[in-house]
Amino acid sequence: MTLPVLLALALAIPLAHAAIVSTFSRPPGLRDVIHIGASLALAVVCALIFGAIARGQSGTFVLAQPLPGLQLALSADRLGAVFALLASSLGALCAIYTVGWMRLTRDVAPTRFMAFAALALAMTTGVALAANLFTFFVFYEGLVIATFPLLGHRSDTQSGRAAGYYLVLTLALAMGALLPAIVWTNVVADTLSFSDGGILAGRVGPTVASVLLVFYVLGIGMAALFPAHRWMTATSLANAPAGALVFAVTAASVGGFGVLRIAAHVFGDALAEARIAVLGVLVLAAVTLVGSSLAAFVRRDLGERLAYLCVAQLAGVTAGAMLGPAQADGLAAGWFAAAIQLVAYSTATATLCFAIGAVEAATGRTKIDEIDGLGRRMPWIFAALTLGALSFAGSPPLAGAWPKLWLMIAAADHGHFWLGGAVAIGSLTAFAVFAAPIARALFATEPKEQFAPPDGAPVLVILPTAIAGLSTLLLLVWLNPIVAFLGDLRGVAP
Repeated sequence: MTLPVLLALALAIPLAHAAIVSTFSRPPGLRDVIHIGASLALAVVCALIFGAIARGQSGTFVLAQPLPGLQLALSADRLGAVFALLASSLGALCAIYTVGWMRLTRDVAPTRFMAFAALALAMTTGVALAANLFTFFVFYEGLVIATFPLLGHRSDTQSGRAAGYYLVLTLALAMGALLPAIVWTNVVADTLSFSDGGILAGRVGPTVASVLLVFYVLGIGMAALFPAHRWMTATSLANAPAGALVFAVTAASVGGFGVLRIAAHVFGDALAEARIAVLGVLVLAAVTLVGSSLAAFVRRDLGERLAYLCVAQLAGVTAGAMLGPAQADGLAAGWFAAAIQLVAYSTATATLCFAIGAVEAATGRTKIDEIDGLGRRMPWIFAALTLGALSFAGSPPLAGAWPKLWLMIAAADHGHFWLGGAVAIGSLTAFAVFAAPIARALFATEPKEQFAPPDGAPVLVILPTAIAGLSTLLLLVWLNPIVAFLGDLRGVAP
């Protein structure tokens, strides 16, 4: 199967998935099988795209050409293939989890949720495989709209307001900053197609490069950099499947990926021209990282704590993207740190969202002082939660440790030792934030209430949670192949 055909399937499968699951909403069993099966099919197609890129194949699938020289097109490079495979794989786990969670909680509108979840995966795939900035922007905007109903799915006043805030903030930033930056880039570079080495390299001076970088970073509001992080903390009380999709698979991960994509394939060597803006973004990332980690301490709800820590983890992705290539040996240490941080973040976040959601669905408990002894009643769930929390904290040998180490090395390479200190503070704080809840769950007096068997949650909730936790552990083995596949992030394998 050729690469253009695979690219077409990567978009067609989730779009068809949304239509079919809406059409066959009854019987529920058929709908659930379609939801899980289509999500798995997308993951298989993205794995085939990954394999095709590894074998050196290339190709483009053109969806439309609205203006001369302006294409809505899909393509694939090494970075996009990694992110598409990551998002689709976690999306498949989330589909299984969604079915179990909806049945456990007797949700009144599971079909609507599944349809919009499929649309969100379609938009995420489009962002990952976008051939140019125009396509990136179209699918980015589509993702904002597709995830809005997911965040407001609870249909209560608080969820509705949070979802509305997310919609307005991300759309306003995209239209007010990202779109002008794209138009300006086209004027300066006479192209919007992503390029190894950057399309702005050699075409902009320090002032223009700095202004453009600020516009891009601010415009990608999904990256949750201060003060745009408020959409993420505001939506922290969305239901567990929505939180997993938005925080781990789609919106937040797309934010981190978008910043890295812009840094590596729009700016590239031109990052060196934007020194003032790069320093400003790094300072903002450090403030976001430390501030969000500390803010998690005052939150008693596990979901809110997780949201603030997610903001801190994404700040690490942004910092790595700004550091770019290392100063010596040609190793893109900053970009590698950002890429691997994105992989580790997404996997750990999915694990934590699944685990916290399972506890809430089975027991109705979300506060720290309400989970005493639950670890002995729900061992698989809390084992996964522990693995995800340790990865967030950068505890060796889990995958979350190595991008933080690379980020510290890249920061030191550029003389930004204060940034390395911020990363260390964020890691220690992340450990402390989850240490107390886990200790209480494992060692406090066991609760007397009876929960739904098995393990207090159905197998379709436990299974994806356990797999996500295991993946967080196995990333230790997978990281080196991913690094080798990425090459130097300029299209050249090492």
